[in-house]
Amino acid sequence: MSTRVMSNNKPLIVRSLTFFLAYPSIGFAALSPNPIDTSSGISVTPYLNLEWAYDDNYTQSSKPNSSHIYSASPRLEFVAERGASSFGLDVSSSSNFYSTDSNFDHTNFYVDANANLDLNIRNRLILNAGYAYEYDTPGSGATEGLGDVINELTKYDDVTLQALYQYGADGAKGRLSVSGQYFKKRYKNFRHIEGEFANRSTRFKDNDKVTLGAQLDINARDDVYWFVDVSVADSKFPNDSIQDNKHYLYYIGTSWDLTGKTQGSLKVGWQDKRYDTTYSDFDSLSWSVGLTWTPFEHSTIGFDTGKVAEDPSVGNGTNDSTSYSAYWKHSWFSAFSTRLATNYKDDRYTVGGRKDKTRGFGGSATYQFNRWSEMTLGADRTIKESNRENFGYDQWITSLALVFTI
Repeated sequence: MSTRVMSNNKPLIVRSLTFFLAYPSIGFAALSPNPIDTSSGISVTPYLNLEWAYDDNYTQSSKPNSSHIYSASPRLEFVAERGASSFGLDVSSSSNFYSTDSNFDHTNFYVDANANLDLNIRNRLILNAGYAYEYDTPGSGATEGLGDVINELTKYDDVTLQALYQYGADGAKGRLSVSGQYFKKRYKNFRHIEGEFANRSTRFKDNDKVTLGAQLDINARDDVYWFVDVSVADSKFPNDSIQDNKHYLYYIGTSWDLTGKTQGSLKVGWQDKRYDTTYSDFDSLSWSVGLTWTPFEHSTIGFDTGKVAEDPSVGNGTNDSTSYSAYWKHSWFSAFSTRLATNYKDDRYTVGGRKDKTRGFGGSATYQFNRWSEMTLGADRTIKESNRENFGYDQWITSLALVFTI
C-alpha cells in the first residue's frame, strides 16, 4: 500500500528508475503542517494516512482473488537545523489488513535518517541511512508468479547507507560529486523450500550491493548543465554466487530549467553487466530521461523513460528493462486537483527467455479540506502479459485515502 521514499537529496546515488504506481500517488507534500518546536531546536511533525482499497486481483495472478484492504500508516518526522546544515529522522509504519485472508495481514516498518552538511561554500556532504522491515505483497518480489498458491507472505529486512560529497559552489562553472551506497537485504522466511519450488527458496535472493559513482557538472549557463556520470555496482548473492555481478554505467547528459516552465534531465550512455562465473555478460545502450512542462500555473505534464539492466526478483541472469510513463496533474482550484497517469514497461530476461509487457493507467482526485488534512480518491488498472505461465495478470484497484497532520 504505502511506499518507502528515502530523501531526494541524492542526485548521484544510483537507484532504479521506477514509474509504476499500484495505488494513487498520495503524499504529504501538499499539506502545510505546523511542526511542534521543542526547546532543543528539533521540530516534530506527525502524519497519519488512512486508506481503503478494493483490489480485484490482490494476488497478481491469472486466477484473480479480490479483497478489501484497509491500511493505517503513521509517520513521525524530526528535523533540526544547525547553521547551514540540517538533520532529519523519519520513523513510519504501514499496517495492512485483507478482508478475505488474514494470513496476508502485515505491518511494514521504516526508519530513515539524513544529514545535509554544508561544510563551507565549496564543500557539501549528504549522508543517509535507512532500515526497513517489509513484506512482499502476494505475487510480487520473491513470490512473483506464485500469488495464487502461497498462503503466507515472504518477509525481509534491508539496510541502506548512502553518502554524497560535492565540491563546487552553487553557480560555479564546474562541480564534482562523488557518491557511495551500501545495500543489504535478507529474507526471514521460506529460506529452504523443498520439492517443486525449491529453486524459489528466498535465501537465493539475499543480496549485498556496493555502488560507487562520480559526476562532473559543467555550467553551460545559469539554467543549463552538462554532465558526465559514471558508476559501478558490485552485487553479491551469498547463497547463490552464480548471480554475482558488477554493473558499469557510463553516461553523458544535460539538465535544464528554462523560464520556470520546462525542467528536465537527459542522460544517455552504455551499460556493461559482467558476471563473476556462469552467465554471459550483458551490455547495451542505457538512458534516463525526466521531463516536466508547466504550460499554465496550475497544470503540469510529466514524462519519464529509462532503460537499465536489473537483477530479477525471480530466477537468475539479467532483466533488460525499458520503461515509459507520463502524467498530467491539474489544480482546478486551490483545494482540488486531479492526476491522470499512464505507463508501459518491457522486461526481457536473458536466462529462460521470459518476456513481460506491463501496461498501466489510472487517475486520482485530491481534495484538501484545510492545511492539515486531505482526501484522495483513485482508480488504477494494470495489465501484464508474459510468455511464462502464471506471470501475467489483469488488476483493478480503487482506493480512498485520508491524510492528516497538525
